[in-house]
Amino acid sequence: RVACLWVPRMILTSHLRVEPDLVGVPLVMVERDGSRSVVTATSELAERVGLVVGMKASQARAAYDGLVVRKVRREVIAAAAAALADVALTVGSRVELQGDDRVFIDCRGTAALWPSESALATALSARARRCGLDAWVGIADSKLGAVIAAREGGGVCIVPVGGLRRFLAPRAVSLLDPDPAIALTLDTWGIRSIGDLLALPAGAAMHRLGPLGAEMIRRARGEDDAPIAVRPMSHTFEE
Repeated sequence: RVACLWVPRMILTSHLRVEPDLVGVPLVMVERDGSRSVVTATSELAERVGLVVGMKASQARAAYDGLVVRKVRREVIAAAAAALADVALTVGSRVELQGDDRVFIDCRGTAALWPSESALATALSARARRCGLDAWVGIADSKLGAVIAAREGGGVCIVPVGGLRRFLAPRAVSLLDPDPAIALTLDTWGIRSIGDLLALPAGAAMHRLGPLGAEMIRRARGEDDAPIAVRPMSHTFEE
C-alpha cells in the first residue's frame, strides 16, 4: 500500500508560508521581473476577479487595482517540498519526493502505529497543515492510484485494497500520461477512459502501442513502473 501527500497550488502555498500576511489578498506569482513577465499562479481572490495563469503581469495589474505581484522564489518552493517530505517521514522511513508538490510513502509497517488507513491519512493531513501546507492524501495499491486519489479526493481518499482497477476505470486515459503519438492512436480508437483501455485485448494492444504503451497499460492495471525511490537522509541543516 502506498500513500501520497499532494499539495494543490504548491507555488502559491509555499510562498504564503513565508508571507502569511498575503493570505486572503489578491495575489499573482510571476517567474521573472519585467514587462514580459507572465502569471504562473494566482490566489483564489485573484481568480474571482478574472485573473488567470498565462496572462501578462502588466495586464493583471491593469485589470485590478491593489493587486500584489510576487516573483517565484525556487528556494521557497524547495523548502516547502522538504517540509512535506519531513511530514511523510514522521510515519514511515520509505519516502519518495516526486517533483515539488507530492511525496509517496510506503505504508508497510504503519498498521502497528495506526488503527486504520483513515487514521493514518488524517494524521498526515493534520501534520502537513501545522507546517503551513494544505495537503490532500490518497492511499491505494500503487503510486499512480495514490496520487490520483489524492488529487481527486479533495482531502482524504482511500481506495480499498484490491479495488484499484475499479477506481481507475472511469478516469480519463490522459491520467496515464501517454506519449503524444500513443494518445493520438487511442483517440483514433475511441479510447477515452482507463477502463476502455483495459477492455482491449492486452497482447494485441501492447503489440500495437509498443514498449511505452505496454508500460502505460501496466500502470492502468495498478503496477508501478518502479518501486518507491527512498529519499536520502540529509546530514546538512540550514536555516
